[in-house]
Amino acid sequence: MVEVIQQPSDANYSVIQDLLSTNHWLLSSLGVSHDSLDEIHRLARAHDQAGKLTGAGGGGLAFVWISPTCSDEQMNALQRQLTLRNYTCWPTRLGVKGVQIEEIAD
Repeated sequence: MVEVIQQPSDANYSVIQDLLSTNHWLLSSLGVSHDSLDEIHRLARAHDQAGKLTGAGGGGLAFVWISPTCSDEQMNALQRQLTLRNYTCWPTRLGVKGVQIEEIAD
């Protein structure tokens, strides 16, 4: 998985989206999610992106993985839909100073 995240080709973004969706629904089936988090996930998928709960669940936080093929129009439309439903959006970027993924040697 580390290789998929560190060097994401176009095909890897699709794999990551599938993994995030699967993980979200597994957590939801365990009762960790909340209707609001499931809605964020559904909205993200409706815009060909993937979202999942993060933290302890229960209505707290979710993130949406935006693929590099997502147009500004798609991203803005998704953000508008989230905002209209009273969700707060904090745009962030992975791979900037302060965020690192490191493989631990055995």
